[in-house]
Amino acid sequence: MQKSLSSNNWNIWDALIVLATVVLFRAITRLILGNVSTGLSMGPVLLLEFLGGSIGLGVIHTYMQHHYYRSSLKINLTMEKPWWYVQIALISGILMFAVLTLGYYYLLLLLGVDISSFFAGIRQASGVFNRATVFMAVCIFFPLLTEVVYRGYLYLAMEKQWGNGVAMLVSSLLFSLFFFNFWLMPPLFFAGIVLVLVYEMTSSLYTSIFSMMIWQALTMAYINIF
Repeated sequence: MQKSLSSNNWNIWDALIVLATVVLFRAITRLILGNVSTGLSMGPVLLLEFLGGSIGLGVIHTYMQHHYYRSSLKINLTMEKPWWYVQIALISGILMFAVLTLGYYYLLLLLGVDISSFFAGIRQASGVFNRATVFMAVCIFFPLLTEVVYRGYLYLAMEKQWGNGVAMLVSSLLFSLFFFNFWLMPPLFFAGIVLVLVYEMTSSLYTSIFSMMIWQALTMAYINIF
């Protein structure tokens, strides 16, 4: 029997298997890097961790496609109106930076909560190679991996069974747990909601990926400059 993400046969358990595999491969990569004295700085470590998750995504996608599906998994990687998509990505990316990075950071400072230590590794990154790998990890691999998993697989599967509202909230909640950091959960949760809305406006995962990349790039620039 043929099965694809665009059909009613695709279910939430399939999406959760994808998420669990990505988390497992990330954890294995982190464990290996933690137990092996590599001497790597933060940039390469982050990059390798996200690469590990991406490999996990590729493995489970290939396995499911060959063993359960006869057609490709469709996650709406379309680009029918490129300039419209770019505008939406720019606006949403800048808004997320203004509200979820600057607004949230200064709100925490007013409340007496200092999360600057979380960004210390990024600020201390020195050398062209280390800075380049930090940028690649945070601004390229992180958006690609998370958007494909959380909006491309999880949200679409949940939306078919639970509807837009519940799917948006649950997929965003799972997204907020990505770094296992309590203080990063609120901005990631609301970012998940924004990215779902961006996806729904354009029906293209490219837009939410570009939006996330812009948000992360602006955040990286702010962390390093200020």
